[in-house]
Amino acid sequence: MADLVGTPREIDFDVHSDPAEEIYAVSFADLHAVYPVSFEALRDTILDLDSHKEFAPRVVSSNAEPTGDDPPSWRQHVRLEFRFLIFSADYSFDTRHLVARDDHQEFTLLFRMVESHDRLLADSGGSWYLKRVDIDGIEHTYVRYFNHAAFGRRILGLRLALRNFGLRDIKSVMDAYYQEARTRTTP
Repeated sequence: MADLVGTPREIDFDVHSDPAEEIYAVSFADLHAVYPVSFEALRDTILDLDSHKEFAPRVVSSNAEPTGDDPPSWRQHVRLEFRFLIFSADYSFDTRHLVARDDHQEFTLLFRMVESHDRLLADSGGSWYLKRVDIDGIEHTYVRYFNHAAFGRRILGLRLALRNFGLRDIKSVMDAYYQEARTRTTP
C-alpha cells in the first residue's frame, strides 16, 4: 500500500474501436491510489455531487437530486467539456448513482449513464471504491476508480485524444477529488 501513496497507478487502461454500429470508440480506465486523507473526507467529497463542477476537471455543470434512501441514490445531470489539441467536444448526460456499500471501513459508489441528451455518448459508467487503511500509524484512504465510456458519434481526433491523454486525464480526476477532500479538512 505504501507504494501507492499519492500517485494514481494504472491497473488497466484501453481505448479501442467497437464493432457495434452505434459505438465509435470505447475507453475504460481502472486505477488505484492511496491518499493521506481521511476516509470520511474523501467519501463526502465524492457524494457531494452538486460541487463537482467546482473542482473536477472538465465538469462544467453538475446538479443532482436524491432518488432513494435505502440504499442512497441520486440522478445527476452533468455537462462536460473536453479540449485536446485538435479534439473538442461537449457532453450532456444524466447518471444514476447508487451507494452499494457504506460502513466505517469501506465505501462503494456505482454510477451509470441513464440518458445522453446529445447522443454523443452511447454508454458510460463506473465506480468508486474506498477503504480505510493505516500506514505507519497514520490514516490513509485506498481508492480504486473505474470508468468506461462508449462514444456514439465519430468526432475528429477522439481516438487520438483518448489514447494520448485519457489515462492522464483520469489520474487528474482522482487527484482533484483528493485535493478537494484535503482542502475541506484543512483548518
